Amino acid sequence: MINDYYIGQERFQSLGVGFYRGADVCILVYDITQPKSFENLDTWRIEFLTQASPSDTQNFPFVVIANKLDRENDRRVSTQRAQTWCAKNSTSILPFFETSAKAATEVEAAFRKAAQLALSQGTMQADFIPETISFRGSPANGDSKSSCC
Repeated sequence: MINDYYIGQERFQSLGVGFYRGADVCILVYDITQPKSFENLDTWRIEFLTQASPSDTQNFPFVVIANKLDRENDRRVSTQRAQTWCAKNSTSILPFFETSAKAATEVEAAFRKAAQLALSQGTMQADFIPETISFRGSPANGDSKSSCC
């Protein structure tokens, strides 16, 4: 079952097209303590481009995140190796962040960059926000009289 962890379970492969279609950015994450997760970045990148079918595959924005920086002593994928991969797999340098989700290190910066890249794609006018969604806070007394589910 450990191989399924790294390459995705077959039973979920058919969900890719619907899940990826319309994406404005793709975040690729690997574990600095697990070289196999890094080696699968190529597979995940190709899988995304195949399933999402963006109009410009050469310039589609990706962000690469190296996670588990809190386990630096167990590192098995060097920063240099990841930066080389980023340079090799893009016409421009892919944004690269070393993060720790556990320690909340650089996570916000990575997601801000991803959001910035998504917004720069200029496809936001195609997004649809249903009228039943309210972005206002709920009433102070906790009573919500929203008609949406």
